[in-house]
Amino acid sequence: MFAGKTRSEWVKIMKDIDNCFAPINTPEEVLEDPQLTERGMFSRMHDPKRGDTVQIGFPARFSDNLDCCRTPAPQLGEHTIETLEGLGYSRNNIERLKQEEVI
Repeated sequence: MFAGKTRSEWVKIMKDIDNCFAPINTPEEVLEDPQLTERGMFSRMHDPKRGDTVQIGFPARFSDNLDCCRTPAPQLGEHTIETLEGLGYSRNNIERLKQEEVI
């Protein structure tokens, strides 16, 4: 049934009906959404390796600001050693995994 009409047609039909309908937006449309923009849901930052990037903020708002200092997303494997150490792997085991090209 939904495939029989365009998104715009459904938005018009549902506009004056009490319902829980909302259109599904493209990523580009989400970044331009007035409500999300007004709530400060997006921040832009420069990543030295990827260029300008957009980050999504914490969705819930409280009386205290939970935003913290943001950093660019890690590169693939950037925190592998720290993660393995946190899981209890020894330096020797990590070096062996490197030599075996597991990591």
